[in-house]
Amino acid sequence: MAGRTKDTTARARIKGYLAEHGPIADRSGGATTMLREAIDYKGSSVAFIQLVTAMDQAGEIQREIKGKRTYGIRLGAQQGAEVGATIPAPQQAAGHTASGAQIDYDLLAQALLRQLVRSLAPAVGSDVPVSGVSHPVDVESSRDLLAERDQLRAERDEYLKRLETSRRQLNALMALYVREDADQAAVAEGRELLARLKDAGLPDTAAERAS
Repeated sequence: MAGRTKDTTARARIKGYLAEHGPIADRSGGATTMLREAIDYKGSSVAFIQLVTAMDQAGEIQREIKGKRTYGIRLGAQQGAEVGATIPAPQQAAGHTASGAQIDYDLLAQALLRQLVRSLAPAVGSDVPVSGVSHPVDVESSRDLLAERDQLRAERDEYLKRLETSRRQLNALMALYVREDADQAAVAEGRELLARLKDAGLPDTAAERAS
């Protein structure tokens, strides 16, 4: 009941405004938005678009629509003397329009998108502009970036492990050579270990080979 009372009041304000101020016209195709602001409609953009469409279907108003934009809104031919009358909304299945009635799909889509952005903004914890989406999120690109980041982290961790292993082996090799009592077998083992370190690809291996 509350929703119906609000809808009826908005209908009366729309007809009253058009009767007093004349038709709404906008060269850019935003007549619906202008009318909504003119009567200070407090509901959502989607609800107002549905209301205006229903009034157009009922003949209460007439809209000038080209393509998907509304360029003008004026009172219907039979509504001039009936301003303020309570007219029930037509019983009609959602998604169907009467003959000749059109919906401003661009405006409706923008209103739905703004509502979706508002509902998602608290979840992501960021300030998302609700006047429109000028930079849509590329989900596939985000996934690719995350995958690349994870791969780089894994490569970094593997490199650090190899570097730490090489450092320990190099320390052991240096300790072996400074021993005065090192026998020939130990020296040979040290040389073999040094060769393995070169094959493992230490950071300065390329420089050593170039020299």
